[in-house]
Amino acid sequence: MPSNAAFSVSAVFSDRASEQTSTEALFDTDNAAAPNVIQLLSSADTPPSLFRLGHYVYALSQLRTTWGAQKAGQQVAKHRMAQSFQQQPPEPRTGVVILTLNRSFMHQEFRQQSVAKIITKITTPATALLNEPYTPTLQGLTLAYRAHTAAVNVSSIAPEDFAELDVQFFQVGPFGERRDHGHLRDALGFVDDTQVPLVLPYPHQGELLIGLSGLQGGDSVSLLFQVAEGSADPDVPAERPEWAVLCDNYWKPLGAAGVVRDTTNLLLRSGVVGVVIPAEATTTNTLMPPGLIWLKASVPQNADAASLLVDAVANAVEVRWVMDAEDAGAAHLATALPPGSIAKLATPIASVSKVKQPYPSFGGQTRETGDALRTRAAERLRHKDRAVTQWDYERLVLDAFPSVHRAKCIPHASATSWMAPGHVMVVVVPDLRNRNAPDPLQPKVDADTLVRIDRFLAARMPAPVSLLVKNPAYQRLRVSCLVRFHIGREFNFHRAATVDALIRALSPWAFDESKPLGFGGRVYASTLLNFIEELPYVDYVTDFKLLTDDETGTLAPVAHADPRTPDAILVSDSSHDIGEVPS
Repeated sequence: MPSNAAFSVSAVFSDRASEQTSTEALFDTDNAAAPNVIQLLSSADTPPSLFRLGHYVYALSQLRTTWGAQKAGQQVAKHRMAQSFQQQPPEPRTGVVILTLNRSFMHQEFRQQSVAKIITKITTPATALLNEPYTPTLQGLTLAYRAHTAAVNVSSIAPEDFAELDVQFFQVGPFGERRDHGHLRDALGFVDDTQVPLVLPYPHQGELLIGLSGLQGGDSVSLLFQVAEGSADPDVPAERPEWAVLCDNYWKPLGAAGVVRDTTNLLLRSGVVGVVIPAEATTTNTLMPPGLIWLKASVPQNADAASLLVDAVANAVEVRWVMDAEDAGAAHLATALPPGSIAKLATPIASVSKVKQPYPSFGGQTRETGDALRTRAAERLRHKDRAVTQWDYERLVLDAFPSVHRAKCIPHASATSWMAPGHVMVVVVPDLRNRNAPDPLQPKVDADTLVRIDRFLAARMPAPVSLLVKNPAYQRLRVSCLVRFHIGREFNFHRAATVDALIRALSPWAFDESKPLGFGGRVYASTLLNFIEELPYVDYVTDFKLLTDDETGTLAPVAHADPRTPDAILVSDSSHDIGEVPS
């Protein structure tokens, strides 16, 4: 007689695209009454990787990009039946589960043998009759499943992997998201790497994003960048901006052919940038708001080396006023032309609907006065447009660069030594009316002007001489003391007033344009102590100390402060340590 293990079923799972067949035991070998699990698919089985046209068309349409729409249209043109998949995904495949017994429970054999036994028993009464065979009863049928997909390679360039809709990889940015896949990267062509990163890469320290309307691939645009000139940190080397345009959710770099003009000098000064939009640029993107052509200017590092941006204006042109002899003596040239002064074209152009002057004019200069002419002529006769002596260097710079307030030439000085024959150091101080400086207590000439001064002097100095143009080394002064204010004077308010008074006393030029800023000098601790004691709300002062930067840049107490180096200028620290005398 067969045992429980002898009964099995052929399990077939069919979903029109594939068919899985296996042989499974019908009963638990130890207890036939116990529930038994028939596994139709092994957990190790994976669905076949097949190219499904409907899934591919739907995946392309869901990109919501220009390339995706064009590619989906091409597939529909070849296979009209796929048109409906541009709007909705293919329906899940229907299938069946078939269980077939591999052997019977011997009912047919029972009937044959039972009849034979009955006939035999007629002649042989001792013949034993057969028991009726067991007929299993199905008490319940439950279908359960555990869903899983095949291993998804998001960096694959194969279209069938991209068409896999069960698992899609999205990257989320601050302004939108995109589906990323190796197939997309390979198809676009300008993306260098088909490997998909886990998160959106941001390799640059600073990025500027500009959205432009009314443009398409192949157009050109001129952008005015109005910056707060002098706001860049001149001690940080400026980086050349890298320009890119958004094409189907990926940034395409713009080379020399894309940026045809740049007068901003590494975004250090206001100027115009001319850009040619490549043909791949798109307005249908999900990574950034749609409907615009998106440009990106980025610097890998040292973002502080670029000036602060005031405004960016499209369709910018630079105009120049050509003057005659009478115009050169006009009094209005002493000031800039106010914004809005230019409102229309002298000769109308049909394609230009409006003209706007958003910012004042620049570069204007009145006719030279007689006194100025005599001064310049005398200086020119002395230095002969050549930089030889200290005086030559200083006067050449001051005459050619009105934005420089003071210049100091230090001979035989380099960046590493004060006794370096063949080297010249020129230290320049900016016009104190520039209020865009990052630190008003330590005004510095912007990096753009430093570069232009270097080029200007290099053309007029002896060839063997090495030149260094730099900003001053500002040496901080800080006061530390305990103060008792007169009775009734609130401490926090008058402490802030004392700190402000010290800053104004040590750096008066930062608050009054008539006060000169110069090199050298000496500051006595006793003078500052007397200054604080003379304040009307101060009763007395104790534990007074004057601190200044030592060779390592650390504040150290001194009886009087002198500039440590020839290029140093004594300035107030940004704050002072004013404490209250203990009660």
